Amino acid sequence: MFCRRGNHHFPRLLFTRIFAIRIYAFLLALFIALPCHLSAASADGLDSEIQSSLSYLLGTDDFTDSSALATASDWSIISLARYGAVTEKAEIDLSGLTEARLSAIGEENALGAVERQRIALALIALSGDNLSLDFVKETVDLTAGEQGIMSYVFALHLINNGAASENYTDASLISSLLLLAHEDGGWGLSDASDTDVTAMTICALAPYYGSLESVTAAIDGAVSYLSGAQLEDGGFQSYGNENAESAAQVVIALTSLGRDPESDADFIKNGTSVFDAVMSYSCGDGSFSHTAGGESNTTATTQCCCAMISYLLYVKDAGGFYSLTSDTESESNEGENESDTITGSESTVYEETPENTEADENTAGSNDENDYKITAFVTVVTAALIIIAALAFFGKRNPKNFIFVAAVALLAIIIIALVDFSSPDDYYGTSDTNEGAVGSVTISISCELVAGNADYIPEDGIILEPTVIEISEGDTVYDVTVAAARAMSIPLDIAEGSYVRGIDYIYELDYGDLSGWVYIVNGALPSVGCGEYTLSDGDVIEWAYTLSLGDDVLSSFEGSFPAAALNSRRGCNVFF
Repeated sequence: MFCRRGNHHFPRLLFTRIFAIRIYAFLLALFIALPCHLSAASADGLDSEIQSSLSYLLGTDDFTDSSALATASDWSIISLARYGAVTEKAEIDLSGLTEARLSAIGEENALGAVERQRIALALIALSGDNLSLDFVKETVDLTAGEQGIMSYVFALHLINNGAASENYTDASLISSLLLLAHEDGGWGLSDASDTDVTAMTICALAPYYGSLESVTAAIDGAVSYLSGAQLEDGGFQSYGNENAESAAQVVIALTSLGRDPESDADFIKNGTSVFDAVMSYSCGDGSFSHTAGGESNTTATTQCCCAMISYLLYVKDAGGFYSLTSDTESESNEGENESDTITGSESTVYEETPENTEADENTAGSNDENDYKITAFVTVVTAALIIIAALAFFGKRNPKNFIFVAAVALLAIIIIALVDFSSPDDYYGTSDTNEGAVGSVTISISCELVAGNADYIPEDGIILEPTVIEISEGDTVYDVTVAAARAMSIPLDIAEGSYVRGIDYIYELDYGDLSGWVYIVNGALPSVGCGEYTLSDGDVIEWAYTLSLGDDVLSSFEGSFPAAALNSRRGCNVFF
């Protein structure tokens, strides 16, 4: 059919139903082939998810259960307090927990700086009157800067909530944090920026955004860093591992700035928002997993619960997650004393370890990816057959339609097949022949001080008997440790900088703020990291798990244990 326009004839372009069906089939097939996550962004949906997570963490659906509340973690207390600020569940009463928490503090020995700060925040969350407690009043002065950047972050949170200090102000703490910013805009526990640390620093600085130019510029740079660090599936990783907690921290940071983590274009990748990424770790029973497809994890559940509450606070315009008091929020000093209040020497004590995560969620690889491929293949084929059946039912039996659907399905299958996943067998249980060996060393790994404390810990505490490993010129303790773990199928969790934070599911800080892994060479205590200690033929390496910065495992050696030798860093718990 033609229509006349002037002296020319043009074919009438008909947007046929068949063409529309083809587009629909293409989009539907791709949608099914790609992973998608349900969002709980509505206030009602958020409320339901939060209650489920709090019930999981407390072990009860009754938020008035005094026994459950008395044993709640500090973060659960803070979460309950902030959730209670915006919920109709007015029966949540935390005022009676102060005495029990103070009693528990008296039973705890050698609190770390960040741990004490976290407890102080929980006490403030319980009651604004707790600001007058000696424990709270003394915390900032005793802890600020003692464990590097995180102890500045939490000290600023305390100041922002009205905590007293004779030696620090919001301006001085802000200056300290700004001095620690990296060139890429982020913050970290070492020379490299990290998602979690950057997000948590943003939260502490957020009350000053827009009023202090230096803070505003720093936060803008940090947000840009986080946006660039977001993965293609909308999630985030920390020290090489994609996990729920990192995405949760970004959600808390964005909401503290008044940005919607569900719709912020800077934090949506391939149609998936950072909040979608958080919810993708849900196990369906109120708990969350640390890694995709993993089992329920208390650490992940706690942080994801905090993220959901933070989002609910944003939706209800009820302040940030760390706004624990309604009448003590700090006002900025309009730039006064904003300059160098922390000297260069004070800003050099930032060798810390990354956050502790649950051991059973940090192993390399699984066979879940292979199961995923099979499931994806079946799903794509089933979807294609359904679409073809629908076309036939509605009388759209043109062979081109069927061919098009089949081609799209085939393309989706090819894409899925070409994505490679590693399994433990691909990595563990193998060792390369060392043709350039210049000698050999002996390595052993033990955890005698925590032997039998968990099902996955050997009863005798021996993870690796003395084993001989050949070395090449320039090999380090780190190189040999990785080679031995690979050959003997021992899971390792290694952070940036060759820092070994977990061996065989046992992690730093699992058994206290002073716990972690230490290595000894020939009975001596190296003062450098395992990636910097170059080995010689005949060296004997011993890895051991310590509960008190190495003194307990080194009692048979002369001299005291230098803090730098604990895997070259002093441990610091980031969020917990």
